[in-house]
Amino acid sequence: MNSHRALAERFAQTLTDHDLDAFGELLDEQYVNHNRFAAPGKDGSVAVFADFFAAFEDFRAEVDDIDALSFQFLRFGRHLHRR
Repeated sequence: MNSHRALAERFAQTLTDHDLDAFGELLDEQYVNHNRFAAPGKDGSVAVFADFFAAFEDFRAEVDDIDALSFQFLRFGRHLHRR
């Protein structure tokens, strides 16, 4: 497994494990999450995934495609409708 693939797999595993501390360790403080609901920086991305985990208790991520510059992930989960 090349180092890019290993990093992508580690990234996906932190999300599948719902381990926000480990996920945050992989992100630079200036990380840009292109999700329009994410606040800028690492903290914004961590907060978005905290919300995902609250809404999708079985949330998991899998690496779908990878090249030297980007990762593409598949995300799965069952939404918990709470009022």
